[in-house]
Amino acid sequence: SYNFYTASSDPAGNASSCSVASVAYILDLTAPSAPSSLSLSSPSSSPDYDKTPTIAVGGTSSGDTVTLYSDSSCSTSIGSATAAGASVNITSSTLVTGSYNFYANSVDQAGNASSCSSASVVYVAQACPTNYIEVGANVSYGVATFCVMKFEAKNDGSGNAVSQASGTPWVNINISTSYDTCLALNTEATDTDKQNDTNSDGTYSLISNPEWMTIAVDIEGVGSNWSGAAIGSGMLYKGHTDTGINPIAVSNTSDGYDGTGNSSSDPVGSGWEQRRTHTLSNGEVIWDFSGNAFEFVDWTLGGSLSLGPSTCSSGGQEIPTVSCGALTSNDYMPENPAGVVSADYDSDYGLGLFYGGTGAATRRGGRVSYAPSSGIFTLNFSAGSSYTSSREGFRCVYRP
Repeated sequence: SYNFYTASSDPAGNASSCSVASVAYILDLTAPSAPSSLSLSSPSSSPDYDKTPTIAVGGTSSGDTVTLYSDSSCSTSIGSATAAGASVNITSSTLVTGSYNFYANSVDQAGNASSCSSASVVYVAQACPTNYIEVGANVSYGVATFCVMKFEAKNDGSGNAVSQASGTPWVNINISTSYDTCLALNTEATDTDKQNDTNSDGTYSLISNPEWMTIAVDIEGVGSNWSGAAIGSGMLYKGHTDTGINPIAVSNTSDGYDGTGNSSSDPVGSGWEQRRTHTLSNGEVIWDFSGNAFEFVDWTLGGSLSLGPSTCSSGGQEIPTVSCGALTSNDYMPENPAGVVSADYDSDYGLGLFYGGTGAATRRGGRVSYAPSSGIFTLNFSAGSSYTSSREGFRCVYRP
């Protein structure tokens, strides 16, 4: 600890007295203490599908740089933050599936480093079921992180819904049976127990409209899903919608145009918009979210099957012009890109169209030979609950 004073001398060598004014300075060569606690801040529990968990680190000092590590020797850094007090939240870098023990240390402003903490926290980053992909949470729709079939549901030959490239989509099935088929993937004995996840192993269900919208707006916000390679430029890819009568299988997963006879070299309006894949913001790829087969959708999230509203007018409408008191914008409306006039943001951008009707069997995405009105935001209420067709299928989700 130091108190500094000053004195002056002129060119003739005359010296002043020592100053009354002084300044105190403490030279701290003592390393800070290791963080005393680590706990999971987000998500709220482990295991979870969040690959960038946030860890609360306690026992820190303001100004310290606190680093999070995935090993007890504090050598593999996965995130850091500057503490503003006795604790700090650190979000990790993207993890791969697996189990982790997190540790931390602190470095003060003088560069003195603490030892690696003995305190730690365990986090398990889960993987989605086979051929399901992870979809991030969307608070606006009330949707937590979930997994969705990468491909439209297929029948494995024994009446089980599977997500796989091979085979044509499971069609000629109504919305109720679609829901029951997804629910049957759960391990509980009764439907109520399955819906309530009584054994805490997660819940399989028919995709809900809030989950559909979560995927759709995510896709919309990724430039590579647009024919012009930028959000709002050209049109969103509409999938297999221009040829054939019935949905087709996926033969080559490395070719997003598989089976359409088109490619990225074709002009927009004659093939380029037919790409069957969309990429999510987390890098995951989903097939036939628009086109190929119309997909039945549970109107609400969780519980028993919920059918759609029945008070909307019929006929194809451009999405920006839809007026229906039974709907809110969260039910169907895309996010308008900057620089695009809301009223003009319609099917010319590949969004799809809205079809009202008697409600019941909510369908989304459009289908093969449905080019003008297919799109990731297409919403159709024109079919009844018993309706089946060779061009209508479904897709399951898994909610951890």
